[in-house]
Amino acid sequence: MAGHFSRTLLLGLLPCLVAAGPNRARMPTTVRDESLERYVGDLLGTDPQNRAYAARTLRAQLKITLRQYDRAREGSLGRDDAAGVLDDYDALVAPACMQVLGTRGTTSACADILGWLETQDALPMLEALSSAPPTHCAGRRIHRAIARIQAAKTTP
Repeated sequence: MAGHFSRTLLLGLLPCLVAAGPNRARMPTTVRDESLERYVGDLLGTDPQNRAYAARTLRAQLKITLRQYDRAREGSLGRDDAAGVLDDYDALVAPACMQVLGTRGTTSACADILGWLETQDALPMLEALSSAPPTHCAGRRIHRAIARIQAAKTTP
């Protein structure tokens, strides 16, 4: 009988002992800055790898935001939120992309960003780059951006 009681007690306490786990010191977690300002700073920075990564990240985030904007109903909270993010891109990212347009590692992503945002001020710079010899797929992306901006210019 004594063996049954201790085994029942042990089985009852086992989940508590497992949940407690070893007594380890917890390392503080740091929160990585994922803001537009951080990526714009990296885009305008001097480190070519950070600049290229920031351009690709901003492009990917903009693509997600545009998809959210297109899929949300007119007047919905989701669409209003996406429109606010697009305004931030117009104010922060588009001018930074125009500054680094033509810089190695940023041209393709920035051309996409400027085309998707339909940034009229970028049209002369994109047209100047389109006449230069293309690097990788940057030429195709530049031509697509020019076409989008020109189409937005003629659409009322």
